[in-house]
Amino acid sequence: MKDQRYLSQDDAAILYRLAEHLLRLDGAESEAADELSDIVAGASRVPPGSKRKDIVQLGTVVTLSFFSTGQESSVTLVHPSEANAAAGRISVLTPIGLAIIGRKINACVEVDLPTGRQEKIRIADVRAPEAEAVATGTS
Repeated sequence: MKDQRYLSQDDAAILYRLAEHLLRLDGAESEAADELSDIVAGASRVPPGSKRKDIVQLGTVVTLSFFSTGQESSVTLVHPSEANAAAGRISVLTPIGLAIIGRKINACVEVDLPTGRQEKIRIADVRAPEAEAVATGTS
């Protein structure tokens, strides 16, 4: 399926709690909360203990390829409390974060950017976070 997403049990739980929190805030966040709820409800679950390296999960380093420019950029997808754009750590609540969470390598997504422009992006690569790569000896 083109729009299929895959979430670990941990990511699904975190995203569900985040959506519930945003719904209690009543405001602009409710749209993101609705989208997160839909993502969690519609995603296939990755079996517990499975180390899928081909899907975008919280904490993974994702290389994105932008169709409009041909450029690639690597970002780490994180919980909003850990976001730091200058360090390349983007929140799952950003338009790009919402578009790529749970997607597989080579998936193409269209993102409505805050500038009002729409961007087509391909997920070129997904890697474990640096700390995990060092801990497992895969760096």
